[in-house]
Amino acid sequence: MIEQMPAEAYQMGTPLAVYRPKPIRQYSSKIGGTLMCLIGVAIVFFDMAQYHPSGMYIVGGVLLALGMWALYTGIREQGLQVLVFPDGLAYTARGATQLIRWDDVAEVQQQVTKHYTNGVYTGTTHIYKLRRSGQPEIKFNDALQNVEQLGTTIQEETYRRLLPRAIAAYNAGTVVQFGKLSVSAQGLSNGKETLAWSEVKGIKLDKGVIAVSKQGKWLNWTTATVAQTPNIFVFTALVDAIIGINK
Repeated sequence: MIEQMPAEAYQMGTPLAVYRPKPIRQYSSKIGGTLMCLIGVAIVFFDMAQYHPSGMYIVGGVLLALGMWALYTGIREQGLQVLVFPDGLAYTARGATQLIRWDDVAEVQQQVTKHYTNGVYTGTTHIYKLRRSGQPEIKFNDALQNVEQLGTTIQEETYRRLLPRAIAAYNAGTVVQFGKLSVSAQGLSNGKETLAWSEVKGIKLDKGVIAVSKQGKWLNWTTATVAQTPNIFVFTALVDAIIGINK
């Protein structure tokens, strides 16, 4: 069931997809939080009732705090929903809905991290951030089921709109900023020095790191993390296009 949206949302087209919190996350937060609170209160009560408390009340207090946090998380995520339209998103959280048009998005950042314990893969976490001019940042993470699919949609839709703007800005002689990296007619800058386009050999994305190589050099000229670089796919496409033009 799709929750009622403001009438303005449907001006962005017919809904294409809906994303909500993972059911297991909701259940575990509420049930686990309740159990931790009950156990924590019991430990604190029985330990403090002793003539000489053993100090276990500290453990009980920690459990109580963790339980309250888990319950708060479950309540906070209740009603969380992202509805995807052809022209944007409708993001509902804490009873309020924000309408985000793709054309209004200025920056997208993503942080996709694979986790390992003793060399064994234990899972992947995802964080996607949207920024609009003069508006608070919006963040989507694994609280949403299939958030990776949502992230792909966000990247694709914003890429289609932001790349032409970046190309137009470059052609107009404007410096186009991508975190610590920037692109201009003079070359590629890392904030400390600028590498002329004739010297840029290529860029490579590997394990969350952007590596820029220089002609005639074995070592990378500079590196930056994908997580700290907004509009990463716009950046790589723009640089690839410029390098191709200058070859």
